[in-house]
Amino acid sequence: MAGTLEFAEYAKSSGVQPIIGTDLSVFYKNVDSSILLIARNEEGYRNLIKLSGAVSRRKITLEDVFAWHRGLIVLLGNFLIDAINSYSIDEVALLSDFKQVFERDLFIEIQRTTINGPQERQLIKLAYDNDIPLVATNEVLFPDREFREAHDVLTCIGAVTYLNDVNRMHYSAECYFKSTDEMFSLFSGLEEALHNTVLIARRCSFMPEVRDPVLPKFECATTENDELRKLVYSGLRKRMKDNIPGNYLERLEYELSVIIEMKYAGYFLIVADFIRWSKENGIAVGPGRGSGVGSIVAWSLGITGLDPIKFALFFERFLNPVRVSMPDFDVDFCQEKRHLVIEYIKKKYGHVAQIVTFGTLQPRAALRDVGRVLQLPYSRVDKICKMIPNNPANPISLQEAIDLDKDLQEERKNDETMDKLLDLALKLEGTLRHSSTHAAGIVISDKPIEEYLPIYYDQDSDIPVTQYSMKYVEKAGLVKFDFLGLKTLTVINQACSLIREKIPDFDIESIPLNDRKTYELLSAGKAIGVFQLDNAYMCETLKRLHPDSLEDIIALISLNRPGPMANIPTYIARKHGKEKVEYPHPLLESSLKETFGVVIYQEQVMEIVKLLAGYTLAEADILRRVMGKKIRSEMAEQTEKFIEGAKQNGIESEKAREIFEMVEKFAGYGFNKSHAAAYALISYQTAFLKANFPIEFVTAALNLEIQHTDKLAILIQDAKNCSISILPPDVTKSKVLFSIEDNAIRYSLAALKNVGEAAATFLQERNQFRTIEEFSGCIDAKIVNRRAVESLVKSGAMDAISPDRSNLFSLVNDIMEKKSDSRQMCLFDVDMRTTIHKVKPWNFFEKTQYEFEALGLFLNSHPLQPYQKFLKLSPYQIAGVITALTIRSRRERKFAVLHVSTVTDIHTVICYESELIDVKRELFSLGAQVVLGIVKNDNGYVCNSISGLHDFLYSEFAGKIAILVDRREQVDELKKILKHGGKWEITIVVNNDSRYVRIGLGKGFHCPLEELALVEDIGILRHRACIGSVDT
Repeated sequence: MAGTLEFAEYAKSSGVQPIIGTDLSVFYKNVDSSILLIARNEEGYRNLIKLSGAVSRRKITLEDVFAWHRGLIVLLGNFLIDAINSYSIDEVALLSDFKQVFERDLFIEIQRTTINGPQERQLIKLAYDNDIPLVATNEVLFPDREFREAHDVLTCIGAVTYLNDVNRMHYSAECYFKSTDEMFSLFSGLEEALHNTVLIARRCSFMPEVRDPVLPKFECATTENDELRKLVYSGLRKRMKDNIPGNYLERLEYELSVIIEMKYAGYFLIVADFIRWSKENGIAVGPGRGSGVGSIVAWSLGITGLDPIKFALFFERFLNPVRVSMPDFDVDFCQEKRHLVIEYIKKKYGHVAQIVTFGTLQPRAALRDVGRVLQLPYSRVDKICKMIPNNPANPISLQEAIDLDKDLQEERKNDETMDKLLDLALKLEGTLRHSSTHAAGIVISDKPIEEYLPIYYDQDSDIPVTQYSMKYVEKAGLVKFDFLGLKTLTVINQACSLIREKIPDFDIESIPLNDRKTYELLSAGKAIGVFQLDNAYMCETLKRLHPDSLEDIIALISLNRPGPMANIPTYIARKHGKEKVEYPHPLLESSLKETFGVVIYQEQVMEIVKLLAGYTLAEADILRRVMGKKIRSEMAEQTEKFIEGAKQNGIESEKAREIFEMVEKFAGYGFNKSHAAAYALISYQTAFLKANFPIEFVTAALNLEIQHTDKLAILIQDAKNCSISILPPDVTKSKVLFSIEDNAIRYSLAALKNVGEAAATFLQERNQFRTIEEFSGCIDAKIVNRRAVESLVKSGAMDAISPDRSNLFSLVNDIMEKKSDSRQMCLFDVDMRTTIHKVKPWNFFEKTQYEFEALGLFLNSHPLQPYQKFLKLSPYQIAGVITALTIRSRRERKFAVLHVSTVTDIHTVICYESELIDVKRELFSLGAQVVLGIVKNDNGYVCNSISGLHDFLYSEFAGKIAILVDRREQVDELKKILKHGGKWEITIVVNNDSRYVRIGLGKGFHCPLEELALVEDIGILRHRACIGSVDT
């Protein structure tokens, strides 16, 4: 019943009475078949909703249908045929039961397109014999015959099968919406059934209602209006420390009058209540999001966290008394505890539901799905898909793409297969593909949800889901509340908990907004982990901006979008006095002074038209909306109104029209300042924590990303760059999560590969062991399995009890193969003295590689560290290991996004050279040690060349290398390393009592640089440098 209200509204607008019904699967004895139920009146509609909701939780029986039959018309067709075919059901007795319950609302359905002649004759005989009227119907699955194949494709998409699969579901080509003449022709000779079809339509009089919003009543001792006024004044006195300025009282009274007049007091009270409960129960709540931050009532109630008068935020942007609409607070909660808030709401109000969302087939998805069903070559379909512009901010339809792209037109013209692909995709574009639940939306009702609209139950939740999508949920009278999970709040909450271990009364909401260390950290571009600011572009921009106020952060967040981003250099130059501040008109200085004459916010657009043309803020919000949505039908009227208003301020018509056009341009991409201000406050809070409590902040950030190794690597590298020590994992000291230890951060056990939370918890609870024997004595192999122990060894977590990793690793493998106990297993319950293997210790590179395998990152060593003695790079080169790699395509050209771990940092590098990616594809792989030629820009690094590390070094040394040693004994050590069978020319230079003796080994040597790099006290020189600088 998901489309009921949408369908009813469309039918009504076309002058047609909608007929509301559902095809219900009903179980009876050994028959599971469908019955068509139609709502004759409102009571029938209510019963349809009950049956529709119940079917998602269990099988519907005839008893259910009979219990909820009132107001329903029942059509028996398929169900009756299946009963006849079962040979175990007495169809006459069955019809008697139906007739006794439904009386004159019982019909036997004839569908000549889906049943055969003998079946039809059986149904007609049963109808006549039992005095039950016939009704003629035709199942409608698609609008016309031409859509039949597209419908088949759509069913194959849903069933994940192919069009040529003989076993797939097949539908008659006649299942389209037939005309009156076609129906008369189809049912020639059975006109009485057609007469009854019309009769049923005339008996259906119900129309689902569009209702005004209905809220659950907020329980309080007085009226909701009085309760709101009391709480608001109490909250504002607390905010202002009993010193409330007159302009605050005036704004407060104005907002209260609008809220009470619009009957939204209960809404504010409900939101304030669940936010208050959340804070009292240790659940972090954000300072707000969206236009609601502009309300002083919301600020006074604790719904939002920013003073809207201090930051020039407008109430009318949120709740406009001229344009009546439901207020909408989007509330951010700690991601880990959001579900507790929903549980509280459910317990308090009882009638709660999630909201369904429907995914539709967009152009590219439609092409790919159709291509799969038709079993077309992926490469051909992919080529067509890449011709479709992919711009979520400004999407175009498939037909628009075809009209714009001559190559697409040629493909359609010259290739029948591609023509069919495009034709089917055009027909299916926009159709529903799947359903899911809204990520944040919850509806709260004053009575059971089913009294407003149909619901269903998701098998993974005990909270029902509306069958209507959000737009029609609101039209049905229910009010949506958004409960969003924001992971940054989880970081803030955990960091504050750690801080309160040493500062018990620490409160993030009470921190000063002018903290010097915070702005110094941001001005240095050290924004990794800082909300909204932690990408390469923002870090570089912060260095140029040197923010010194929250207003700077608000502006930067607002400008960091395509389009407005072009104004960032202007804003920065004007802030630092390098560019003159100019205003479009002198009257606008008061509005634009804060942003140095740059129009950034929607609120500034509103204030501009207020100052220049005398609009009220409510009227200005209407104009902003008209401009932003480009509602041409209203633009002419608004243009004239603006010009006339501007004349009153002495502005000539031509100048007024010029300003209006400028304002219209800014209205298109101006940002909601209220939303930006709230998010800037979260940005500031995270920066404050990082600047003043770095260890606590980084610990919390690491714990949030514990399952995302690529993010852990960036956070850990940044921590080290900020002089925070990261201690390695240790089974005797590490905890499940990252933890603070001696002014450093101890690595988490759960963050190790193949260990997981259960094994980490087990180890943390039993971490008193100091020997291998003690460790082995407590291991339960069902929890800490072989792969977990191997990771512990590889990562160095076992070093405290056995530092010989290579031997311990081989011992684990050996013992695991020999011993097995289903309940408890001691990995080392043999005599350790006789079992120790003589295994070659892992060298630096082996140890580093194993650590990387266990950690997913380089913690305290890096495979390129030993090469630093002879790796000389220009400012336009970086050397590192590719630790993350994504290869994408844009307009048929590949580009690669790399995370490159160098000895001192992790860089995001983008390579746009598709030819380079193809030619050097072996280097574009995880773990490759590479030297990249780069160009640095505001977004990070762009790669224009790539070489393998060893090839780069061979090229740099021109195939000739000189090895400088101080002792003769080292020559023997080198001889063990240097072997024939390579392409290097090698010279050994020995320092013999300050005289240098050159031993030329000649050409054709294999030069294992990684082994040379590990030899201590040697120098590596280019051959030319050797000849010119030592005495031979």
